[in-house]
Order: sequence, then structure tokens, then C-alpha cells
Amino acid sequence: SSCPDITLVTQLTSNRIPFFYYLIQQWSGHISAALALTPKEYVRYSKDFFSFPIPKRVKITLFQLDPSKPFPVNRLRNIAINNIETSHFFYNDIDFVVSDQLYERLMMIPESFLNREDQTIIIPAFEYLPKMHVSQQDRKSVV
Repeated sequence: SSCPDITLVTQLTSNRIPFFYYLIQQWSGHISAALALTPKEYVRYSKDFFSFPIPKRVKITLFQLDPSKPFPVNRLRNIAINNIETSHFFYNDIDFVVSDQLYERLMMIPESFLNREDQTIIIPAFEYLPKMHVSQQDRKSVV
């Protein structure tokens, strides 16, 4: 069997591209993203749509929204999942900021654990309030 690897999976609309740029900086592994575009955005989409270079490890699948239908959150998630090429994926809402080195830390999990089909890894989410002071001791108590 091949070595386990983890792709970050997400979905976004054009107004979340700045978040996507930051996500690409934070996550050094593969990324599969479903980009939902309005019909007007879809027509004018090109490689210049992004103001930054897209690394080869990032796969973006375009999806044209139908304004008469509800936002297809589950379909977009499934499109992004269907485009991964690694053994594992980590679904991350585009509005969530992943900690730096998360990919590297996940890849430190023993291969024997990652190869088991009866295991799940849970990554906790924390809300960060910029005006809230959190001491080093407080951080240690929640970890």
C-alpha cells in the first residue's frame, strides 16, 4: 500500500478567496476546493481570477451556481471530496483558520494508525476573539 497522506477539503465562493489564500499558506499538503461561482463569474473565470499563484498541490473544481436554487453546500463538499487523490481528507470550513503546522502534525501520526479503517481523528475548533487576552497558562489548560 502507498503511504497515507491527507488532503484538506473545502468549498468557497468568490468573496472567500482571501480566506482561501490564507488557507493555502497555512496548510502545506494537498487541497481540494470546490469554487462556487455565479453565472457571471463563471463566464469570466480564467487563471487570472486569483490575484496569487495557485500551487500544483491545490486542485480547484469550478461549480456554476443556479440562482433559483438553494446554495448546494453538500454537493460542493462532495465535489471537493471526489477530487482528492490521497488516502485521507480533512474537511475544513473556509471560514475556519487552521493552525500552522497542522498538516505536519497530522502526518506525524503513526502510519499504522492512519492505515486502520476503524479510526477517526477529531480536530477541535476554538473561537478566537482578538480583544480577548488569553494567557499561556489558559492555553495550556485547554490542550
